[in-house]
Amino acid sequence: MNDPLSNMPSILRRWADKRGLDKLLRRYGWSICEVCGRIGYRWTSEMVPSGHNLEFESLFHGWIHPHADGWEGEEQQFGTMWQTAEKEDRTVPEVLMADFFDLFMKGVCNTIDPSLMDTKGKGRTNPYDFCVLDRTPLWKRQSVRELCPKCGEPGTGEGVVGEERRFFHSANKSCYLGMLNPVRPKVEEIKCSKCGRLGRESVSKGYRYIRHKDKVCYLGKFSNEST
Repeated sequence: MNDPLSNMPSILRRWADKRGLDKLLRRYGWSICEVCGRIGYRWTSEMVPSGHNLEFESLFHGWIHPHADGWEGEEQQFGTMWQTAEKEDRTVPEVLMADFFDLFMKGVCNTIDPSLMDTKGKGRTNPYDFCVLDRTPLWKRQSVRELCPKCGEPGTGEGVVGEERRFFHSANKSCYLGMLNPVRPKVEEIKCSKCGRLGRESVSKGYRYIRHKDKVCYLGKFSNEST
């Protein structure tokens, strides 16, 4: 398990811890992994649907841990200058610690293998060691806030299948909501023998009526002349 800070001189590491290591790392885009304690790049996934009816969604978080070495990177500037300072002064002055930390982290960033970031290909399979944080928050999925108007359960939304309106709950479950363009038989209007206006004739319990927009005219008992 590679941790670039494992090769950092103990004196420099104590200086960084005293001044807030996580705060110093943010300048270089690194942070301390909450899973394994190593440093790395934090990653976040897109919203991933979850739940029985896909009514929730969540973000996954973690850290990528690329292989890096502060002594080898940046053309070994940190290693050369650190050894020179130790040789001449036997100990590195406190005032130079910030400069040495900057050189070390530049070396860490520059030793990440550029071939793993080649954008010409389709990508790489597991180029880095990475961690996934277990704490995954859930949110109500924005696209499925509406409930099925027929059964009241959440789903993935309304759609049309063969001129039928359906509300989909899963790949093999949906509720029928009606036809897309229902065709109703056209009712012809006739002249009312009572008021003389046009209306729709109807029969209820053996009695005839003419229904107008604002009133109903009673015409009497229905008689079937054909019988």
